[in-house]
Amino acid sequence: MATPNPALKIGINLSSFSPRDIVDLGILADELGFYSVWIPDHLADLPPAGDRVDPWVLLGAIGYRTTKVKLLTGVTDPVRIHPAKIANIVATLDELTGGRADLAIGAGEGMNLNRYGLPWNENPSERRSRLKEAVLVIRGLLRSSISQPFSYHGKFHNLDQARIDQKPVHDVKMILGAMGGKKTLQLVGEIADGWFPAINSIDSFERGCSIIDESAKANDRDPRQIERIHDAFIVMTNGDQEKERKSIDAFRYLLFTIMSKPIMNEMSEKGLISPAEKERYSELSYQYMDPTDEGVKRAFSIAKKIPSDTLSKYLIIGRNPAEIMEKLEPFAKAGARQIVLNDVYSLIVSASSQDCKKFMGEMSHELQS
Repeated sequence: MATPNPALKIGINLSSFSPRDIVDLGILADELGFYSVWIPDHLADLPPAGDRVDPWVLLGAIGYRTTKVKLLTGVTDPVRIHPAKIANIVATLDELTGGRADLAIGAGEGMNLNRYGLPWNENPSERRSRLKEAVLVIRGLLRSSISQPFSYHGKFHNLDQARIDQKPVHDVKMILGAMGGKKTLQLVGEIADGWFPAINSIDSFERGCSIIDESAKANDRDPRQIERIHDAFIVMTNGDQEKERKSIDAFRYLLFTIMSKPIMNEMSEKGLISPAEKERYSELSYQYMDPTDEGVKRAFSIAKKIPSDTLSKYLIIGRNPAEIMEKLEPFAKAGARQIVLNDVYSLIVSASSQDCKKFMGEMSHELQS
């Protein structure tokens, strides 16, 4: 697939659809020339969309029927799945697909841990430490063998002369999912092969890249070897004002929960929420919130107040694919080597695989022209 910037790779995020539809769309992504397919890894997610599928099962099905497209989760956490099993899974997928599996991994969120009796720690430092250990353990096991077993002794994981017998075909990239906190971004620069944020404005993306660069240099690493990936949320209107309105309204809620702290700070400065509401941002953030009916209603009620100028920083709106690519170009100039497209309308509003198929076809046609 060609792009206006030849160095820029374009991926597609698939969720919300049935397992068979996701597999079909993943195969289509390969046929259309998309660089990568990403599937979220959750037991439960925020309504109305939800992420109900097991991504590894579907990535295996897609991988077996394709030849080029890269396959990743967006993202897996090492609490629900032990790092040794994650290493085994990604190595198996990598061999199955001839070296097309990489691993995007994050610290997890309360909604996928608390109610399942799994260890969720509200202390960000503890979550980062667990994530760092998991990355080191997975990387060590992927390179282990019977003659070179792997040992690790940390706070959360202890391995003594361990190995996995399943081998990846290539050196699997370890890509950290980081929402923008400075210390997590510094961890990307310290140990990761890439950065996959949830949502970014161009300003926050540039800030994140700068922090990663500084951390990489401080850890004697070449910042150019760390891939920056922009997770882009797109509304392609085709001149349909109702489609645009519904998509923007749906995105408000997603933006609010993922970027709750900066969004609520901005809303507070504009007098749109009270100081007391501002201080409760963590209760409504994606990582911490419990998606009960009451919690969802509270989040929706505040998200409705997000002003349009704030939304426009994070949402790419274009009448056609050419306008969308033009608006994505600043992220490429800021250092993004890959952009993953999220079609807000098909993923959140209609939950229709046919709408997603149409979006993919139109974007592919533009990128190949």
